[in-house]
Amino acid sequence: MRHRIEHPVPISDRSQPRYMGSPLSSPPDRFRVLFLCTHNAARSQIAEALLRWRAGDRFEVASAGSHPGGSVHPLALRIIEEIGGDQKLHRPKGFEEILEREWDLVVTVCDQAQEACPTLPSGTISGHWGVADPSKVQGGEEQRMAAFRATQELLTKRIDLFLSLDPERIERSVLKDRVGQI
Repeated sequence: MRHRIEHPVPISDRSQPRYMGSPLSSPPDRFRVLFLCTHNAARSQIAEALLRWRAGDRFEVASAGSHPGGSVHPLALRIIEEIGGDQKLHRPKGFEEILEREWDLVVTVCDQAQEACPTLPSGTISGHWGVADPSKVQGGEEQRMAAFRATQELLTKRIDLFLSLDPERIERSVLKDRVGQI
């Protein structure tokens, strides 16, 4: 059974497609959000796709891993597809590929990435939203997919809370405190 998730903004209300060009090709004035985890194969990829889905082109968003794997987990790709994401835009990337750019907010979504996260530039806000690794769940496809859906639901709630902060306009010190509470 396929789950199709409706976009929160009807297609007719969006002036541009959700996924235009490269995820790293947006203008420099956008608030930049980076999600980090160990392998950049599931949680951070889902978070990247969810923020793009929930916020459209409002942010520049990407993901990376401390030890990127060879591919994005197939069940993560299924979640990304269900929310209308383009699977072709999702591939594992290492910190070194992404951290050369300046980011306004860096969010780690696993404890190992939080520990391995390199020193960030002084103006970068960081937060940690620990999420259990759905790819570690054993069992049949139904049990494994349930773990990925639970990851999606948790990250959706956190991203919605983040968006409610109006992060582009809030004072950075207040944003840092609030992101840490999500």
